[in-house]
Amino acid sequence: MGQIKTPNVENDVKKLIAHNQVCFAHGYVLFFGQSRYLADLKPKTTRNPIAKGKLVSWNAGRTKYSARWFKYV
Repeated sequence: MGQIKTPNVENDVKKLIAHNQVCFAHGYVLFFGQSRYLADLKPKTTRNPIAKGKLVSWNAGRTKYSARWFKYV
């Protein structure tokens, strides 16, 4: 089974915005998975990210993994 390259994070971003309005905290969504899926990742939401981190990758033997964050608030 393949992974989704456009995960829907709309509800997560709404929660981050609501929390930001109360606590004035920044809001990030972190993605972790196989590198082949994260290189072209485009989260689905009505709000564009303010910034995104560079893809951080490491080889865990048979599989190469990566992580990347997206800042929304």
